[in-house]
Amino acid sequence: MMTSGYGQYHTNEADPRKPNKKLTPYSTIVLDEIRELVDNPQRVDKAQAQWLIPSTLPVRNFEQQRNDGQCSVMWSDFDTNPLPLKKLEAKVKDILGDSANFELYTTSSATKDNPKSRLIIPLESHLTGVEFTLCQQVLNDKFEALGIIVDRSAEEPAQLCYLPNRGDYYEVLTKRDGIDIAPLQHWAADLKVKNEVKDLARKAKDKAKLEALEKRNAMPLSDTHNLIEHFNRAYSCEEILEQAGYDRKGNEFRHPNSESGSYSSSILNGRVHTLSTADLLYVDGSKSGHDAFSAFTVLFHNSNSDKALIDAGDNWLTIDGLSFNKAVQIVYAKKKKAEDEARENPGDDKEKKPLDFKLVSANELMTREISHDWQIKGLFENESIGQIFGATGSGKSFVVLDMGYCIASGIDYHGRKTKQGNVVYICGEGFAGLSRRLHALQNKYKHDITDKFFISQQPAAFMDIGVTSAVCEAVKEVGNVSLVVVDTYHRNMGGGNENSADDFGVVLKNIDTFLKPLGVTVLIIHHSGHMETNRSRGSSSIRAAMDFEYQTTLNSNGLTLNNTKMKDATTPTPMLFDFVPVTLGKDDDGEAITSAYLNYKEVGEYEGKKTRKKLNRRDDAILQTLNDAITKCGIDPTDDIKAKFGGFDSVVGKQKIVLIDHWRELAYKSISADGDTPEKKADSRKKAFKRCRDKLLADGYTVEYGDHAWRIFEGN
Repeated sequence: MMTSGYGQYHTNEADPRKPNKKLTPYSTIVLDEIRELVDNPQRVDKAQAQWLIPSTLPVRNFEQQRNDGQCSVMWSDFDTNPLPLKKLEAKVKDILGDSANFELYTTSSATKDNPKSRLIIPLESHLTGVEFTLCQQVLNDKFEALGIIVDRSAEEPAQLCYLPNRGDYYEVLTKRDGIDIAPLQHWAADLKVKNEVKDLARKAKDKAKLEALEKRNAMPLSDTHNLIEHFNRAYSCEEILEQAGYDRKGNEFRHPNSESGSYSSSILNGRVHTLSTADLLYVDGSKSGHDAFSAFTVLFHNSNSDKALIDAGDNWLTIDGLSFNKAVQIVYAKKKKAEDEARENPGDDKEKKPLDFKLVSANELMTREISHDWQIKGLFENESIGQIFGATGSGKSFVVLDMGYCIASGIDYHGRKTKQGNVVYICGEGFAGLSRRLHALQNKYKHDITDKFFISQQPAAFMDIGVTSAVCEAVKEVGNVSLVVVDTYHRNMGGGNENSADDFGVVLKNIDTFLKPLGVTVLIIHHSGHMETNRSRGSSSIRAAMDFEYQTTLNSNGLTLNNTKMKDATTPTPMLFDFVPVTLGKDDDGEAITSAYLNYKEVGEYEGKKTRKKLNRRDDAILQTLNDAITKCGIDPTDDIKAKFGGFDSVVGKQKIVLIDHWRELAYKSISADGDTPEKKADSRKKAFKRCRDKLLADGYTVEYGDHAWRIFEGN
């Protein structure tokens, strides 16, 4: 009994990043049913065609099949320059013997001149996943020795083998009254050679690992004490991927959760790039890829940079037999001791220069020009330091990205003038989401920020003088930087305690020492307090040190940006925003890739009732199908949607959301389609539904976010 399914997207493997992914249990198939299909093939589109995995284990995961699979058949694909079936049958018998059973049939895309075909070989007894791969390799080697090109992807026990599907040309040859082969005995000599080669490769790999370990252990501590730089010198991307369970073929890698079998990841210039959205290392819209530490952070610590820094320093890096973190602590302790001794015993060095501590007279100060040097007029000045805080999901980064985009492009920020300058965004979390939000802003403003907006590949550690110095050098290399964003304070401290005034003092000192002389504004994104949500989290000295401070809050009206501190200037009035959803494209599964940008609203827009345009009969009918879909398939809004949009508790009853796919299914039934073929009618319905969705969104009848939609009721 083997695993079977229908179409390439048939899966029963859950993906935590896609909670709405459709799961369909696999079916099973036995040899007699395969033979029945060979004799009476299906005739369907490949998207619905039946396939088998030659294993009894009901999973499409390549690693699980390799480790735990039990395979009942072997198979081969002949797609390139295939032989006519009768000639291929003779070659099959040369390899298997005249008495071996087999099923040989042409594929759905075969023609008489190009007879693409597939071979299924029943086995006397099960092969493990590892044995299956070795036996398939031997089989393919023998075909290639006869000049026959085979598809090597069939060497994996999780690869889909499509069952007979009649096309315009179908031919079949079988042998069913013979014996099922026992490949472990039939090819014992060949398998012995394969295992010897495999053992030599394993020993070479172990030797390379040992040499890499010795090299890492011999590495001295750098002057900057930068853990990330040290890690990237100590480990290659290849090592990190292999330790995380990636399969390797040359310079290409396949992630452990692959269902397609594709080696979709590669390494270029020391960075991992992947084309698969199912790969944890996939970064939408990014061309830079991951370095070794970034890959380590994602694969071993679920993108938690704090945990990655601690683990790498404690367990992955050593200096002279000590962990990296311990070695750095010892160096700092010695340095501090020397500084303390120098302060206590200054000596009588008469040639020592006095400290540079200058004074300026009040008269000179008052003769200087009196003005505000605004970065964004009325909101904050150049060369200042401030923070924006708020609860998780309250839109902090949406606000700051909007500000940064306007500064980088030199356009007004919702009616307020900006001073153009480059922007550096130090990203501690949400790198993929950041890319989508920048795409959304690009769609809104249509301004080019190429070489004007720069994002870090990893968080900083502002408690570390070496890391802060490295940030300073990166900012100087960019040049003409006006704004440096730190997102978030917690993620970019570098192991300190945000409740500690002393730790914040170290952070502030490093920022003042390295970034302030560059003439930049430093804008910190921070979380609100756990109990006191109207203030920023952690030490009160954080707020005390800020030149300006803003808070973001979300309610049913939208996002409010409220000033909570402004030194030496008039407190600005609150700013009110709506989220505008944007569809950026589709992923590999055909699902929409979405984000949003902020739309500024005047205060008056909240006062009184918004007048909606009257819907025509078709649009009203489609809106009614949304009500029907919510009644039939509605679910409670996710915490993320509640946080971003609010308003779910302000309507009578309990407001629910629904998958757009469920809405579409009902809406299509209500749409009278034009066209003289089923394809044209389907296209007509698709376009009509899209036009109506856009109109309902624009006129304030509905909201869409990700894969879901819901109603907006007047007064909501």
